[in-house]
This record gives sequence, C-alpha cells and structure tokens, in this order.
Amino acid sequence: MAAIALAAMAFGGVVVRAGAQTTTDDQTWVGQVEKHGRHYDYVGRSCPMEDTDPCPDYVVRYQIVPTSTQAARALPKVAGHRARLIGHREVVREPGHNGTLVVSEVQSNRAPADPVSGSPSA
Repeated sequence: MAAIALAAMAFGGVVVRAGAQTTTDDQTWVGQVEKHGRHYDYVGRSCPMEDTDPCPDYVVRYQIVPTSTQAARALPKVAGHRARLIGHREVVREPGHNGTLVVSEVQSNRAPADPVSGSPSA
C-alpha cells in the first residue's frame, strides 16, 4: 500500500485505495493523454467504450492516477497521443478536472508503422 500511495502522490497527489488496482468494474477509455506538470490527464469522451447508454456529446478532462508499474511507465510514452486506458472513474475531483481515472493499464492507440514506408498503416 505504501508503494501505491507514493506512486499516486508522485503522479498527482491522489492516494487511491489498494483495491482499486484490480476491480471488476474496470472499463476501456480511449482519448488523448496530456502531461501537466507532474501528472497526466485524459481528454476525451465522458463515457467508457463499453457504455451502451447514450454518452453525452462533450469532452472531459480526467486526472489519471496509475495503479500499476506498467501504467506509470507507459504514460510518458503515450503523452501527446491517443491511448487506451483500462481502469475506472472515481468521483474524486481535482481542480480543473471533471473527475479522476484510476488506471491499471495503458496501451498506445497509434497505428503501427508500415515497415516499408515508415508511415502509419491503414
């Protein structure tokens, strides 16, 4: 728990309970990842991909709190790009944010480069 608290504090000051790492309610969020000082933000759709209810048509900014080593290491690599975040939204609100995304996994959402041309493949 101490390691999680330190990692959370290093990435934005929000301490997340240990059980938040692996919850059965984790969902997929796809949006832009932006670096702001010592933390990262998700900018995108207000609903997860799995949500079958109509999603309001506006963009939100959620502060990202990584809960795994993989997520913490991947965030700097995807900053400035779209990414797929596996996690859940918390009601904790930080100033300038619509909420908090507690994420256990971060995946690049960029298309792999075509080995022949070097440009993104279709």
